[in-house]
Amino acid sequence: MIHKKAIPSGYESKLSTHFLQMMAMLFFGSPALIPAYAPLDAAQSEIFGRYGGTFTEVFGIRTHYFEYGDPASKEVVLFVHGYGGTGMEAASIAPSLTAAGYRILAPDWPGAGLSQSPDDYSMQFLMEWMEGFRAVMGLDRFTLAGHSFGGYISTKYSVDYPQRVERLILIDPAGFREELGSFFLGVAQSDFLVNLGAALYTPWVHSLINAMNTFKDPARAPKDIMDYAAVSMGTSEGRKGLIAISRRIVAEAPDLDCLESITVPTLLFWAVQDKVLPYEWSTKFLESIPAETLFHSVNDCGHAPHLEKPQETAGAIISFLKP
Repeated sequence: MIHKKAIPSGYESKLSTHFLQMMAMLFFGSPALIPAYAPLDAAQSEIFGRYGGTFTEVFGIRTHYFEYGDPASKEVVLFVHGYGGTGMEAASIAPSLTAAGYRILAPDWPGAGLSQSPDDYSMQFLMEWMEGFRAVMGLDRFTLAGHSFGGYISTKYSVDYPQRVERLILIDPAGFREELGSFFLGVAQSDFLVNLGAALYTPWVHSLINAMNTFKDPARAPKDIMDYAAVSMGTSEGRKGLIAISRRIVAEAPDLDCLESITVPTLLFWAVQDKVLPYEWSTKFLESIPAETLFHSVNDCGHAPHLEKPQETAGAIISFLKP
């Protein structure tokens, strides 16, 4: 199920914000008590009109997310996408999971998709934003699923907030600096290359990169999901987020030092033909995670099993959640 919420833009947005702030000062003494979304620019407004979703606010950050399934369901899967991705990726496995009774929440990271990019980006900020999103959504305990660098984030969150996570699903996760490769890290650590990449970015470039790296068979790439990521990253806010995430998250992320602290049942996916995070790293993850861990190897597949092999991935997830 996709919900749409209109966001005012331009002059009307400024008038509405000023009016709400004046009313807040009159009745409450502080304008901070009324959340004020930053207006979407024209490009983002057009994208929102095309792909939908819902907006909320988390610690002052306009956060865009997708929701699938029955909002009343207590069986919740929170999906965290990876670097260069968006929450819309959850749409690929949503039909199977919602049919099994699960509700899926899939936010765009701050600076990804249509979510606002913060001025000061850090891994600590991401952890706080994750917990804030959890609170805004009114979740108590849930299953956490993370893909690629979203797996890195999900692992850290599950260790920092073990009382919130019932089960953990890692899909071709990042976790070790060496796993990222010297070329990718070198690019992420270079201000010049990151800024150049953001300046030259086009949806065509995004499609080319995914065809070369993410999918074993580019014909399996879900068009709407890939188009949403491509066009949203090409906006001014998307370019800002790309720079911040590259420099402050990817380039600065150390080896995960908390894998051995995972205490919840874990399902680990890894695609045999993954070119981004090679399959052999699955061994190191399995050796490092002490919790009850199941491993699902995905053959004939690239870096994103949930996108390239959605039925197989969803089936394994349901079997894990409902053994």
